[in-house]
Amino acid sequence: MKFFTEWLIENWNKDNMLPPALDAQTAINFLKDYLVGEDWYSALSMSTEQINVEIVFMILCAYSRRFRKEKKEWEKFRKKSLKKSN
Repeated sequence: MKFFTEWLIENWNKDNMLPPALDAQTAINFLKDYLVGEDWYSALSMSTEQINVEIVFMILCAYSRRFRKEKKEWEKFRKKSLKKSN
């Protein structure tokens, strides 16, 4: 795992008072390493974008009360839609 502080040091421009730009995928990777665990991986064959959904879902479940409430409503909706399709 590359530490976020190492990345900052490597990418910091001393002549700029603003932080360096960080692409979205690298940001997701840092969040995954720090909040989900650097050893976490998906055993499913999915695209990077689909794995990002799993990572964001896990982080929100762990750290957002608001999301956990939304998730309950989403699960109710999902159950209803599955019953309709059967």
